[in-house]
Amino acid sequence: MPDLLKGSFRKVVLVALLLGLVVTAILIRVGFGEGANADRWETLRIPAQLDGDYITALRYDAAIGEVLTGFESGHVASTARDGRATFIHGHNRRVNYVSVSPDGDLVASSAGETVLWNRRTGETEATLEKVNGPVIWSEAGDVLFVLQRGIVKIYDVERRHFHSAEMRCEGAATAIALNQEKGILAAGSSMGRICLWKVLESGRFRGLDLMLKTAKSDRRNHIQAMAFSDHGDELLVITELEGVKRFSTSDLSLIQSKSPQLTRVMNARVLNRNTGAVALAGQLKTWDGDEDHFVELFNLKTGQSEILKAKTSTLNALAVTDDNRQIVIGNVVKYLVMDVPPAFR
Repeated sequence: MPDLLKGSFRKVVLVALLLGLVVTAILIRVGFGEGANADRWETLRIPAQLDGDYITALRYDAAIGEVLTGFESGHVASTARDGRATFIHGHNRRVNYVSVSPDGDLVASSAGETVLWNRRTGETEATLEKVNGPVIWSEAGDVLFVLQRGIVKIYDVERRHFHSAEMRCEGAATAIALNQEKGILAAGSSMGRICLWKVLESGRFRGLDLMLKTAKSDRRNHIQAMAFSDHGDELLVITELEGVKRFSTSDLSLIQSKSPQLTRVMNARVLNRNTGAVALAGQLKTWDGDEDHFVELFNLKTGQSEILKAKTSTLNALAVTDDNRQIVIGNVVKYLVMDVPPAFR
């Protein structure tokens, strides 16, 4: 082989080796396949009665070791870690939100309507028509803040009726958050608007004040989740396309904004409302140009990010435990549970 060809061949081999190293580094970076963080997931089985059903909503109570789950079929189940179901009830359509009252007695599940179940007996306590989640409980558990046809409304749990007040934000409301200390409620809409109201006094609903403040983002930008800081002076907002933001609640001025690695956030949960640490589920373009589903841990304050490759091809539901120390992902036949690294707690 001529020296010129030998030299060219060596260069081709060298370039190929370098490209291989780069691709390997990328795969390890995002934890693709059975990457560096794949073995950190613990697998829990869903109840045998619902084997094969898609998980569409999750809440994991680590204190009692039970997973409250909504399914594509409309079923709602509360299951122990070994897969035993403590009760199974159902809607007639996909469940998109589940939550538990502060005292643990009532379960709220949303599927076009929201049903309040007695957790001990499994009986229906109330049905809220055209309320489709999310649901926010007051600290005393006597009031629910809900979304009814994209309008924020207040439901009196004890008297079983809606209050006449309605809170509207431009576009359909998609996320709500409540701060008990300051008695303020926030809503984020499908058109990127953020609205604040004064609604509580000493933890009790007192009627509706004039809307305090509004802020506006990209009109195409769906707001996925919101949370107040502990003292209510800041509002954390997670958007579909524009990253994670922090606003001052005094005038809704933007304090901080950073973008995660995910190109589209489809599901979000707050890990630390004060530092802006969040768990995100969504899409990320991989080295071959395809979009795959990943979970990302992201800290707004430090900018730290970690991509976790789930062992499943879709991310139907995402939850964090009450103590924010574990992430739970639901898929077709299993739950995936992982401890949250200290940097994101």
